[in-house]
Amino acid sequence: MTTLSFPPSVFQDPAYRALSAQHRYGLLILLLHTDSAGQATKDQTDLARLLHWSPQQVEALLIDLHRQGWLQRGTAGQPCYTLIREGYIREQAASPRVEKGDPQ
Repeated sequence: MTTLSFPPSVFQDPAYRALSAQHRYGLLILLLHTDSAGQATKDQTDLARLLHWSPQQVEALLIDLHRQGWLQRGTAGQPCYTLIREGYIREQAASPRVEKGDPQ
């Protein structure tokens, strides 16, 4: 199972700390609305509604985060962004089930 994680180190990451408060908030919302492959699960209109921002502010956020290496912009017909910065999406193997009679 792949899950999004917010390790405490995300808040200590120099690249995260270098972001403005508004961009940090925006990035956290983007992280919350990302699937297991790091792709957006909301479009820019939905993100604007969630953030209480204008579509232009969301566009500016995506452009800035792309320039800073946090995400890759989507093209027509694709999610509006995909997170690419390492360490914010990680694989977590589901606990193997032990069937009756299986060696442990």
